[in-house]
Amino acid sequence: MRKVPVVRVDWIDIQAHGSEWKDWSEVASMTTAKCMTVGFLVHDDEHQVKVVGSVVEGAQVGDVTCIPKGCIVEMHKWEDVGVDLPVTKRRRSKKAVA
Repeated sequence: MRKVPVVRVDWIDIQAHGSEWKDWSEVASMTTAKCMTVGFLVHDDEHQVKVVGSVVEGAQVGDVTCIPKGCIVEMHKWEDVGVDLPVTKRRRSKKAVA
C-alpha cells in the first residue's frame, strides 16, 4: 500500500467540430477545450497520468481519467491529502540482452 496524493490536472483536450462543411471564418474561431480534472493520482509515467475520482474499500476505483502528458498544462499535488491504495510503483523495464 502507498499513499496516493490528490491532484488537480489542467489539460487541453481535442475538440471535433462536426463533419459538415464550414466557412474559413468559422474555422478561425474554433479552439481546443481547457479541462480540469481533480482526483487521486494513481499512475504517473513519462506518457500519461491516471486520476480516479472515487475509491471504494477493497481497492476498487471509479471515474478513471487517463490524460496524455503532452496535453497537460499544469498539475498541482496536495501531498498531505490522499488515500492508501494497493498501487505499486512502476518498474523500469529491463531491455533484453542478445
